[in-house]
Amino acid sequence: MDNSLLKKILPHAIALVIMAVIAFVFFSPYTFEGKTLQQGDNDRALASQTEINKVKKETGKAPLWTNAFFSGMPTVQIHSEVNGNLTRPFLTAALLGQAITAPHTAILLAMLCMYFLLLTLHIDWRIALTGATAFGLSTFNIDITEAGHSTQMIALALAPGVLGSAILVFRGKYWLGGGLFALFVALQVYSNHYQVTYYTFLMLLVLGIVELTAAIRGGRWVHFGLSAGVLVAGLGLGVLSNLSTIWTTAEYQSETIRGKSDLKKGVSKNSGGESGGLTRDYAWGWSYGIGETGTLLIPNYYGGGASQTYTDTKTYETVYNDLIGRGATKEQAQGQLRQYASLYYTGAQPFLGAAIYYGAIIVFLFILGMILVDNNWKWWLASAALFMIVIAWGGNFSLFNGLLFDYFPMFNKFRAVTQALGLGQLAFAALGALGLQAWFDERIPAEKKMRALYIALGVTGVFCLTSLAGGDAIGQHDKEVGQLASLLKEDRADLIRGDSMRSLFLIVIAAGLLWASLKGYIQKTWITVAVIGALSLGDVWSVSKRILPNEKYLTAQESKANTRQNNPTDADKKILADPDPYFRVLDLTSGNPFASADASFFHKSVGGYHAAKLMRYQELIEKYLSRIDSKQGIVDPAVMKIYSMLNTKYIIQPKLEKTEAVLNPDANGNAWFVKNIQTVADADAELETLGTINPKETALISQPFMGALQGFTPQFDSSNSIKLTSYNPDVMKYEYSANTDQLAVFSEVYYPPSKGWTLYLNGQPIAPFIKADYTLRAAKLPAGKNQKLEMRFAPASYYTGEKVSMFASALLLLCLAGGLFLFFKRYQLPEAERLPLFTAPAPRKTVVITPTAVRAPTPKNPQQKQIKRKK
Repeated sequence: MDNSLLKKILPHAIALVIMAVIAFVFFSPYTFEGKTLQQGDNDRALASQTEINKVKKETGKAPLWTNAFFSGMPTVQIHSEVNGNLTRPFLTAALLGQAITAPHTAILLAMLCMYFLLLTLHIDWRIALTGATAFGLSTFNIDITEAGHSTQMIALALAPGVLGSAILVFRGKYWLGGGLFALFVALQVYSNHYQVTYYTFLMLLVLGIVELTAAIRGGRWVHFGLSAGVLVAGLGLGVLSNLSTIWTTAEYQSETIRGKSDLKKGVSKNSGGESGGLTRDYAWGWSYGIGETGTLLIPNYYGGGASQTYTDTKTYETVYNDLIGRGATKEQAQGQLRQYASLYYTGAQPFLGAAIYYGAIIVFLFILGMILVDNNWKWWLASAALFMIVIAWGGNFSLFNGLLFDYFPMFNKFRAVTQALGLGQLAFAALGALGLQAWFDERIPAEKKMRALYIALGVTGVFCLTSLAGGDAIGQHDKEVGQLASLLKEDRADLIRGDSMRSLFLIVIAAGLLWASLKGYIQKTWITVAVIGALSLGDVWSVSKRILPNEKYLTAQESKANTRQNNPTDADKKILADPDPYFRVLDLTSGNPFASADASFFHKSVGGYHAAKLMRYQELIEKYLSRIDSKQGIVDPAVMKIYSMLNTKYIIQPKLEKTEAVLNPDANGNAWFVKNIQTVADADAELETLGTINPKETALISQPFMGALQGFTPQFDSSNSIKLTSYNPDVMKYEYSANTDQLAVFSEVYYPPSKGWTLYLNGQPIAPFIKADYTLRAAKLPAGKNQKLEMRFAPASYYTGEKVSMFASALLLLCLAGGLFLFFKRYQLPEAERLPLFTAPAPRKTVVITPTAVRAPTPKNPQQKQIKRKK
């Protein structure tokens, strides 16, 4: 290999190894000891995928519908069965062949993409390494990793790649930048966390506005037009590469609590009703406090979060000793104390996993960059950082966010706006790296650097000093804990004082290093960068370890003991022994059955856990199904007929020593013929009347669906029959016999036939089913003996989308290959090092005023002399 090429590649190889070591060592119990993390969301996702994985194992194809929870829903947001997107191997390779749930490779991917972004900003590789590690190990990333928000983590990890590719385009590398941009967009959309992708595009929009402003000022219209065109084309290819999921998701979301309700009154508290989207209260339920923004600089500024450990506090020691004194074991005492962790938080959010901390040194460098950096990238990153923080404020800054919520496209489709802080961390780390790079720029005067240093030190230092007087805040639950409240108050004061001093110390050390380098006391620039980088890494490492200490990892035996999947109860075993292939279960042993996915490990559940439930099912829950006492295992008798129409055959009830599976003898079964049809005016009347009828005998049909039943009156005959003969979530087969035309009602959740469900009678398609009883499917069936009826789910959005995805992703890869070819043909790899090897004090300029110094320069040619004489 050419020595010059090796010299360019070697620094990046070193950086890659360092990032891999950091990521692997941080999660060392997982990577080297075979331990696991108990990631709540991943466990719930695994439960919801149980039926999908079982069917795929049996048939070789994952179903597009599942009945594992909420009585049935599409699988598009549960399991991504995508074959058309040809870019998927790139993500698999980037994750080193690991699943997206593997924490070490997800964090490594975040570092790699951030490193790429910083290189596109022409930052020295050593400073890029500092920014990449600070971003990768931020508390935001570690918090969502521990919680099991794996799709969110992967989408966030890829965000710097999307933005870095766009910068390449704006730098004039149209083919290479466009190809990489399309690839990163395709991968980020594939990761299936649209909220992070949405916020990434908002940052991209800010970048476009900054570039447009520069184009207007500089008259660079052609370049801006070409860049915008390339990005639009790349965006199109990236999106179309995932069309099968995007299209089916778009169809699905309009039927969920993020869509429009059929109700005019009594709308779900989480829904925006006829206007669509979510309600403000639901969307802004987790809104970052404006004062809480101080945690970006001081971790425990608002007391911390429930995922943190507080073993050195007075409250912990007092409660621990009390539990031990009452006979609890060490493990039992520590387990109970985890419930106390949420008491330290003093903010207004319902609860907090961990304080969002960007890093004291990163915030310091960010302010330094605000002053020293003089290019478009500064204005982009500063504006984007502020924009993301303001979005995270949610309802605490409704003057601005309310306008976005009401008028900006798709903004009201997402909840938990604090997720924007992940993108804010990206902007802080990038501008901080630019600030550190600018410090070593010999073109910037030493006086300007010192002024910037004093301002950055003053802003961050003063904030830390004033925070030393804090800690008197009252927590949300202080009234509930009685005598512990005073101890908690003392602990919060100690926590904020300790972290304020900690942040101040780090900032002063970093500022001192920069000052020493400017004055020439540290002559080699790489030493200054290396020490600041190590300090920054140690800073975020130590705070993130508060969230994820090694004690939180579980051995294989502990993991098995703590997972419902591996520990079926006697009730589960009894139900599993039932030969009936298809019925539903209500599990009251895990608290609220509509916020727990545990039952789905073994059964087809009436409840479940998902952030985007079908709208009409959520409304059924709020109106009827939630009338239960899960502690006592009691269902309101008045709503048992609603559970019966969903074919709820068993109720798992909690008992003192074990759970019990109670048979519901009145379950309606999979399908039945009704005696009567009762017509109601609209959805409101349908939902209200449902509580007054017996769904086994009467079908409620709202007026909009009566067209298919005009003039029809069912003639009940006890000899008529209908039964399920074959079950697959996508294909359910029935056999029926009826002497006259009948209306059949199925215990299946209604989903518009136009979005995938089709009825076949003896192999031929017939009129689609209609909605009955607000939630179920119904169909008018002709008379006949031993008739074969099939219900198939085959959405055109998926199957057509897969074909388009394959074509678009193939074209994307072709463009990327062409971009790489042209780049290496026209350009050479840039140098990895962009810092001067040495720094030294700026030389003092001595100006001597002499008579000749004030004379006008003598013209160099006769023509100039002639002009001079005329003047």
